[in-house]
Amino acid sequence: MFDTDLENEVGYFDPADSPEPFIAKQLYPAHIKDVVSREVMVKNKYKARVYDLTCEIASECSNNEYVKKDDEDNDVTVSGVKFVGKEFKSKGIFMFLTPKEGDKFHSNNGANENYLTFCESIGVKMKDIEIEVDGETRTVKQFPVLNKDNLMGKPVMAYIDTEEWKTKDGEKRTSFKAKWFNKWEEGQEKDYISDDIPF
Repeated sequence: MFDTDLENEVGYFDPADSPEPFIAKQLYPAHIKDVVSREVMVKNKYKARVYDLTCEIASECSNNEYVKKDDEDNDVTVSGVKFVGKEFKSKGIFMFLTPKEGDKFHSNNGANENYLTFCESIGVKMKDIEIEVDGETRTVKQFPVLNKDNLMGKPVMAYIDTEEWKTKDGEKRTSFKAKWFNKWEEGQEKDYISDDIPF
């Protein structure tokens, strides 16, 4: 039943050594590796372009240390080298659209703060424009419409936390997702496009 040459070898599983995908509520240096965007209706009233990002933890993470609690509520320090190369998804980033003549949806520009923060985190320049609302002139930031080419390889500091969700069968699941992004001041862009070219 057993190979006699191997009977003296020992193998076992220790859950304490099981690799942890991420430590929640921490900032990780990363690069945007993939982007999917789509237009959606929100509450049957507003229209938004939603960006879903896939990011990859950067090699610079190996210089960081992260703190988590063990089973006895003691602080344990973990080297960031464990997380280099791991991928994670973001929560959807919404850019609420402004209706043009003939559109049947309403504006929701006051809800675009998260998109503004995201644009700032990837170093996108936005110009000030003047608009007129109910006879009053206001100065606002004009958003760019980003696409995959604009975003691929951008460096970010990603705040990763847990998110609970349910399967179709009603079972609870937990995933790690980037809840928001900060600017990674020293981060350099990564060329994923050239990496995909097979020559």
